[in-house]
Amino acid sequence: MASLQENLQRLQEIAANPKAQLDRYLKSGRQVVGCFPIYTPEVLADAAGLVPMGMWGAQTEFSLAKKYLVPFACPIMQSCMELALGGKYAGVKAVMIPPMCDTLRCITQDFKFGVKDIVSIPFTLPQNRRITAAIQYLTEEYGHVKERLEEI
Repeated sequence: MASLQENLQRLQEIAANPKAQLDRYLKSGRQVVGCFPIYTPEVLADAAGLVPMGMWGAQTEFSLAKKYLVPFACPIMQSCMELALGGKYAGVKAVMIPPMCDTLRCITQDFKFGVKDIVSIPFTLPQNRRITAAIQYLTEEYGHVKERLEEI
């Protein structure tokens, strides 16, 4: 069993180079689902036998993403879009996108049309989660995500 220091070192290496971790998953035959921040139901991907992996973004110049996003869009989302359009997420089967902000709302469609080889799975979370209608709505949204993941 690995020591705490060994585990921390491993996590540090993965955080420094998430693409290498993606490549390891793909090489081992695992299927990966990208999870846009935040509130993505990663547990559904895990339950489907898929690896949920955070869309990691990067400190990068935006050139490809400029075709889809306005200059003042969230830089985290711009960098995720830039990496996707540049093929850095190649091998990812799908991405789950919760449109919790203005930028994520448009990325659901931008990703769908700009990144043809990765399935886009948008879903909406209700803001008032305590009323009966919201619970029913969320259940249906998770059912939709589940169905899309099962297709993979």
